[in-house]
Amino acid sequence: MTLAEYMSPKLFPLTTQPGLTPRMQFMIDAVNYDQLREYLATGVTPTEEQWIRLSELEDKARARPALMAQLGHGDATGG
Repeated sequence: MTLAEYMSPKLFPLTTQPGLTPRMQFMIDAVNYDQLREYLATGVTPTEEQWIRLSELEDKARARPALMAQLGHGDATGG
């Protein structure tokens, strides 16, 4: 997944917040993913929206380490 895809509200309409920097979006997604997993682990019956949100956050969680590494490399080289 590319950074543009990660940040796309068309691909991830429930979890992408337009106007955020990639780093802020990464942090928000990581927190929301952890919170949603904890909530669902309590045994509640998730709504359809919660399932979709979880799916989006899982897709983003798989892509996030590589994208963060790319950003980190860019920062280290001044770019």
